[in-house]
Amino acid sequence: TDTTFFWRSLMLASTLGLLGRRGEAERIAADLVRERPDFPSRGRTLIGRLIRFPEVSDPILEGLGRAGLHLV
Repeated sequence: TDTTFFWRSLMLASTLGLLGRRGEAERIAADLVRERPDFPSRGRTLIGRLIRFPEVSDPILEGLGRAGLHLV
């Protein structure tokens, strides 16, 4: 598994969370954490390296929260 390639799972979990498809979102979020066990503690930093604007990152974080993945 390539631990640097997590964006697909991240965006899918976030989008499904925002769409209210909680079960699917939770499964993808669990996959993301399996791929990147450090993601709950490092996710904000990793996202912030690529996405610098809060108006873009805030909805992503909201979707992850709805998927059950709350970042520290």
